[in-house]
Amino acid sequence: MGTSDKIAFAVIALGSIAIPGFADYVLSKMGYHQLAFLVWAVGFGSGVFVIWYVCLRHVDFSAGGQVAYEPDPKANETPDNE
Repeated sequence: MGTSDKIAFAVIALGSIAIPGFADYVLSKMGYHQLAFLVWAVGFGSGVFVIWYVCLRHVDFSAGGQVAYEPDPKANETPDNE
């Protein structure tokens, strides 16, 4: 993860926490509690998705590069009696 990736992650993380949180606070103080919750949930959820898409999508979480599924090598062979 390079420096630009770390900066992008920090900006997205702070934005996806701060903006929905501030909007939630303002709307709650104005008396729009349900709208505040909706704005917070959509904003925070979108932030999580964007962080995954931008920063984590290309990361390989497999165990040491081992293939979890190995296809049967005989599956594509034709029978001998044809």
